Amino acid sequence: MANKDTLAGIPKSTLREAAREMRQEGVKLENLDFGIARKLKKIFEERGEKNKKLADLDHSYHLIRDLMEDEFLHGQKGGFKRKSQTERFSRCVKMVRRSVQPLPGSNKESAAIAICTKTILHKRGRTIKRYSKKRLVTQRRK
Repeated sequence: MANKDTLAGIPKSTLREAAREMRQEGVKLENLDFGIARKLKKIFEERGEKNKKLADLDHSYHLIRDLMEDEFLHGQKGGFKRKSQTERFSRCVKMVRRSVQPLPGSNKESAAIAICTKTILHKRGRTIKRYSKKRLVTQRRK
């Protein structure tokens, strides 16, 4: 089982520190994805994993990005605003759908929904009741 204090083997404290550095360097919100990619590349080099790429992180990348974005926005003027559960779930499905290999008889969308339900909703004791494009209805998990 993975350690709760790491994402893809990278300590969460390291990721938060990298996000704070980006904020201090003056990275703009619209350039956040580029800044995160640059910081992750630097972290990989420091850890001796020069050949590791963002694509190797699979569905862990969206969790890393969310953590770094939350930390980045935390110190911004206007305060900290967490993304809604629907936005986080939709982004997760979009990211995982690109990289997942579904089981025979299944498709990428359903496999991505299953993975994201496990990573985003089950942590909070919830499961899906209905899901359509921009609407997520949940219920308590049995």
